[in-house]
Amino acid sequence: MEIYYKGKLGIISYDEDINAIILKSAKLEGHNFAIDEEYKELISKYLEAFLHYKVEKVLMDLRDFVFPMTDEMEKWTQENISKKTAANGLKYVAYVYPQDIVTKFGLENYVEDMIKEFESNGPVRLIFSDYDKAYQWIKSK
Repeated sequence: MEIYYKGKLGIISYDEDINAIILKSAKLEGHNFAIDEEYKELISKYLEAFLHYKVEKVLMDLRDFVFPMTDEMEKWTQENISKKTAANGLKYVAYVYPQDIVTKFGLENYVEDMIKEFESNGPVRLIFSDYDKAYQWIKSK
């Protein structure tokens, strides 16, 4: 695995074995920095890595994703990142969240709303609570 970027909010790697980008969120404890700016930097680096490696698959390990996502940041992400990755060949995305978060917040619905933003040929997105299952699913694609 090759680390492409490491920042306060996470690490972006390229896994040659499965030909995919892996974004792993960092565990934050007592942060004192501008979350929105750090988030934009991390996600912009994700897009950069995606375009650099020309992959079709992404694994988002968000088990430690603890900072709030504002409506503004969701819109920024869709406009500046999601649409660009979809337009440049993204076909499969596996999201890994803690099981209690998936259940509590109904994240399946959040991802479904994102999917509706794309044309019918947009990427397939699945949510997992088990990292190994997500990895195996991405590997199988």
